[in-house]
Amino acid sequence: MILTVYNALGREIGKLVDEKQIPGFYTVNWDGNGQGSRHFDSSLYFYRLQAGQFAAIRKMILIK
Repeated sequence: MILTVYNALGREIGKLVDEKQIPGFYTVNWDGNGQGSRHFDSSLYFYRLQAGQFAAIRKMILIK
């Protein structure tokens, strides 16, 4: 499973998950921190979830 976060301009800002998972339900929390200790502001973001051949892109709002 790969879970990647993008900003509103479509730039990748980090991968939250990048490992094999057994089938089931999972929860991932994101506190607005990115790679290299970058902190992101409250804004609209997108995430892409890929698991096997399934892929979906959804939007989310980070509120601090």
